[in-house]
Amino acid sequence: FLGFLYMIYTYILAVINKREGSLMSLVSSSILFFVMGAVIVEYFGFIKNSMLFYFVGYQQFFFFQSIILFYRYNRKIEVAKEKAESAARSQSDFLSMISHEIRTPLNAVIGLTNYLIGDKPKKQHLDDLNTLKFSAEHLHVLINDVLDYSKLDAGKIEFEEVDVNVVEMARNIVK
Repeated sequence: FLGFLYMIYTYILAVINKREGSLMSLVSSSILFFVMGAVIVEYFGFIKNSMLFYFVGYQQFFFFQSIILFYRYNRKIEVAKEKAESAARSQSDFLSMISHEIRTPLNAVIGLTNYLIGDKPKKQHLDDLNTLKFSAEHLHVLINDVLDYSKLDAGKIEFEEVDVNVVEMARNIVK
C-alpha cells in the first residue's frame, strides 16, 4: 500500500513538472491502485468478489499503458525523422557550398583558356587548348548538375533549353 502511495506521489510530481506521458501514467496507475485496493478490501471481507470490476480495471490499466508506449515510440520516430531531415539539409548545403567553391577557380581556367585560344596560339597548342576548354566546360556542367541536384532537393529547380552540337561534343570526347 505504501509502495502504491509513493508511486502515485511520484507521478503527481511528474505531472506538476510536465514530464511527457506523466498524466497518462498517473491515470493508469490510479486505476491499478483502485483495483488493488478493491482486492485488499475484498480480502478483509468488506466487499464481495467483483470480477467485472477487476476485468475492466486491468483492461483500462493496460489500455493506458499501450497509449503511453504509442506516444513514446511516436516521439522517437519524430526525433529520428527530424535528424534525417537535418542531415539531408546539411548534405545539400555542403554540396552547394563545395560546388560554388570549385566553380570559382574553374571559371578562371575556362577564361584563361579562352584568352589563350584567342591569342593565336601555335597549331599544335590549339588542339590541346580546345581539349582543355572542353574538359573544363564539361567539369563546369557537372558542378552545375550538383547545384541543380541541391535545388531539386530544395524544390527550387528551374529548367532551361540549351542547343547542343552532338558532332562537336563527340569529337571532343574522342580527343
